[in-house]
Amino acid sequence: MDLRLDGHALVPPDDPAVAIDAQIKERFSQADAIVIFVESPGPEGILNTASLALVRKITLAVLDEPDITRRDVKSLATESRDRVASMDLSPYLSTVPDTVAAMQELREDIEATPILKGTLVAPDYSGASIVVQVPRGADRDSFYDRIRAIVASMDTGHDRLHIVGAPVAESQLGNHLLTDLARQLPVCGALLVWILWLAFRRAGAIAVVFAQVGACLLLTFGLMGWSGTPLYITTAVLPVILCTMGVASEVHMLVALQRDIPGCRPAGDAELALAVMSHVQRPVAITVLTTAIGFASFVLSDLPPVVSFGVWATLGTLFSLAWSLLVTPALYRALGVRHLDRRLPAVYMEGAMGWIDRCTHARMAPLWTLAVGLVLALGVLRLQVQDGWISGFSRASAFHQSMERVNRSMLGTHLLQVELDFPGHTQALHDPGVIQAIGRMEDALRVTAGVGGVTGPYGQLSGVRYLMNGRAEGSDVVRDDRRGIQRLWHQMGVGRGADRRSEVVDEERQRGLLTIYLKDANYRQTATIMTHAGELAGTLLAPMGGKIRFGGDVAVSQATIAANVRSQLVSVGSGILALFVFLLVILRRVSAACFAVLPVTVACLAVLGTMGWLGIPVGVATSMFISITLGIGIDFPLHLLEYADRERRRGVADPVASARRAVGPAIIIDSIVVGAGFGVLVFSQVPANVRLGALVAISVLASCACTLMLARDRRSYRARQQTSVAIGPG
Repeated sequence: MDLRLDGHALVPPDDPAVAIDAQIKERFSQADAIVIFVESPGPEGILNTASLALVRKITLAVLDEPDITRRDVKSLATESRDRVASMDLSPYLSTVPDTVAAMQELREDIEATPILKGTLVAPDYSGASIVVQVPRGADRDSFYDRIRAIVASMDTGHDRLHIVGAPVAESQLGNHLLTDLARQLPVCGALLVWILWLAFRRAGAIAVVFAQVGACLLLTFGLMGWSGTPLYITTAVLPVILCTMGVASEVHMLVALQRDIPGCRPAGDAELALAVMSHVQRPVAITVLTTAIGFASFVLSDLPPVVSFGVWATLGTLFSLAWSLLVTPALYRALGVRHLDRRLPAVYMEGAMGWIDRCTHARMAPLWTLAVGLVLALGVLRLQVQDGWISGFSRASAFHQSMERVNRSMLGTHLLQVELDFPGHTQALHDPGVIQAIGRMEDALRVTAGVGGVTGPYGQLSGVRYLMNGRAEGSDVVRDDRRGIQRLWHQMGVGRGADRRSEVVDEERQRGLLTIYLKDANYRQTATIMTHAGELAGTLLAPMGGKIRFGGDVAVSQATIAANVRSQLVSVGSGILALFVFLLVILRRVSAACFAVLPVTVACLAVLGTMGWLGIPVGVATSMFISITLGIGIDFPLHLLEYADRERRRGVADPVASARRAVGPAIIIDSIVVGAGFGVLVFSQVPANVRLGALVAISVLASCACTLMLARDRRSYRARQQTSVAIGPG
């Protein structure tokens, strides 16, 4: 199975952001880049012979790679210094300075080229960057491995070496996910074994449960591998989901089995299996089918990773149902009563059920439950969307720390590219008015909150003009006429090379590229910056026929987050509707269908509201918990409803209370199993999975509590109230 973790994999293929980003990359020869940052801890910073020699050595080694060209690499060892007087256009590190005078000369050359500060050299000279674009068509993981091997082979220990960038993040995230799976599945399995042992005290019962779980995981992931389906960040949690779901359905069957053993013991093992199936076949089938419908709602998404999650989660759930109905009874018969007979420990479970009965008999208990849920749910109005791909890494991870270090030293590692387009105006970027407007836009964006720095056409021409005028003070202000600006563009091609010029302006001079460097590219702040850029373009460029479009990893990330959250909301809405229709058909009562969706709805709204009150934003991972909880949490009231109907047909006075006592233990064990399974995710290296695991665990436990607290029979409740009045005082 391949890993697909790049931002483009999480965006609809026809999303405009993807098409625009591809066009900008093609037009201005841009590509996602790996940044190697050489950090020098000494007092002189990077301006020492050993550190500069290392920068040069790494650069030359990267250039020796067969698929790398000179235009793909930027560093002090590739970029030309523009000394007009001597016509010296050699790279800054064509030779490594080894004298005080030569080092001072290099410093002066760097100071004369502001475009280098924060992009290739830290403003405080604490380090220098080597920027390597990933060649088109190259496998990003293997390319990163090659770069990492080069850097590792040259690490002398004198300097600290950091490797960052979007391709690195994808590779590291994939490693974290695979490491998590290798650690969490055994832990999850061991934890579930322990819970099941406490509940059933029979090795045979545990073996039956995990036979289903193992078969489900093997079939699902085997088919994913054979079908060539890649592993997305959305499907990385499927093992935990299928494991907990499989255990949950088997728990209800085991509880029913141990409940019915005393009455069926004389009949034999075969009759026992048939008796159990006659009682639980319908509720298990209904609950697993509702879970499958909940997961199937993801298929309606236009995002391939979300669709993949929906398809495989649904398939795995249906397979677990088929196993439970067809294979599990055979295992019961094969193992026999003596390997399965063990009642639930009465001390803690009967105590818990007694406390729940007392709470539900209180007149105000359901009202208090709904009132608390409503107050918490009001926090939904305070929810905001917030996410960022750097938040996919733990603060303790080496990659996160490297990102923070590079962001502190440089302008920023997140790039928001802004295409400046003047349609129908060939050579618009020779127009003095246009250049002045772009300069004002660059200045305004540079002081915007969250922006580390800005490079663009005006800044490039300003640097060229300063060097052409012998570095005279004030000569960096572009006030030239049309011919003068044309000459500046020509000189940039001579001094820095035509390839570097094509990264800023097209050959027709109709379009330019402005790059905004961000240190912390989170969703809300980036949206504010993009809105501000649009307003500036409307004020400064629109009167001259100009418009802007956004590209770069940040723009794609914005589209990713918005598309995922939107997709999740659509899945939730369609899932609830499909579930309600299915329940109406199966249960044939509107009140029963409403009760089936009520507890999980209250629980999800309460958790979402709590997130709003606490200021926890909704992101790609956190938005998934609703659909997952919906598919799992709806099982609890369905089991209760099915058993209550059975008791009602038998003429039991309080069928709901009887059902609660019978299936309540299974519901509690279910919720503990699911909560524990997802709770394992809180130990993940990926914060998104930590949040997802915590939210699902809390929501499922809340669904269990709401199911048991809100369930009561209206007729028996009125009868109890009348009895209470009849025997009361007076």
